[in-house]
Amino acid sequence: MGSTDQLAGLGDRLGDAEPVRVWFTFHMGITAAILTARFSVQALQKMRAEEADGRVGPLLATGVSRTRWLLSHVLWTAVGAVLLLVVVAVSAAVAYGAASGDATGQWGMILGGALVRVPAEFVVAGAAVAVFGLAGARARVPMWLIFAVAAVLAPLAMFTDLPRPLLDVSPFTHVREAPAGPVGIAPVLVLLAVAGVLTAVGLLAFRRRDLTG
Repeated sequence: MGSTDQLAGLGDRLGDAEPVRVWFTFHMGITAAILTARFSVQALQKMRAEEADGRVGPLLATGVSRTRWLLSHVLWTAVGAVLLLVVVAVSAAVAYGAASGDATGQWGMILGGALVRVPAEFVVAGAAVAVFGLAGARARVPMWLIFAVAAVLAPLAMFTDLPRPLLDVSPFTHVREAPAGPVGIAPVLVLLAVAGVLTAVGLLAFRRRDLTG
């Protein structure tokens, strides 16, 4: 199936959405979701690598707390993911403006469609933190499995009729309508809460376990 047929199918699912909104929903729902999910998992893999190489123990011996060390990685990953989403959105807006001659007309819609996916991205990062907190240096494969699930289910949620409980495993499913359609505040708040819980689980597990490197 070509991309034109895929967009047509997505347009049918989204009802009466404008074609430009359908295109940006496709772009944000697949390209942005996969790029940011990969970035987050790859960035957080640095924690696992540092522990596997035995660099965490000496650092903690200098007085740096486990909480501070882990949250510094989480913070920079979160900031980087948000910036990446904005870059993807701005690039899409510039491309649209160059093609249509409307340089500013869709900026709000495009940026909104990107930023509403931030909580979903935080869930991916939170899941990776939880796995690292529990498994330490052995978390490499499970962390990449988190990315794989998010990357595979993101497009399937937009183009297939697979059972909703399966598709809902991916956090991006819950904001897939944006920017072609509205996304309620409830799924956004739930995603933020889930991300917070997963991060807390990872932090608590990391504070209580022995280093594995």
